[in-house]
Amino acid sequence: MKMKDLEELKNLMRLKGVKRTGEVNKRRESTADHVYGCIIIAQHFIKKISARLDEAKVLKLILYHDLVEIETGDFFILDDKARENKEKIEEEGARRLAKRLPDTISSEFLELFN
Repeated sequence: MKMKDLEELKNLMRLKGVKRTGEVNKRRESTADHVYGCIIIAQHFIKKISARLDEAKVLKLILYHDLVEIETGDFFILDDKARENKEKIEEEGARRLAKRLPDTISSEFLELFN
């Protein structure tokens, strides 16, 4: 493994340190906690619904949907003031982040983020 690869992968691990603004069970969870929970819930419901879904795509969408929070932090869903420019802030954050991600992930991340 090249040093560049290691540094790019370490960028992804920064998600574990991003704290969500809301609480779950009286504690603040990390964005990584949130993504893990979403994946578990998706695995359960993908098998229960009658619509045919691309399971791999669903899981990738969940995996990448909050990755931008490495750059932007979390926006509390009920804080309208903080969310005013959320879309623009996240688009800019996604572009910055994609430049520091491994080539194996970068373009797919941007495609699924958009």
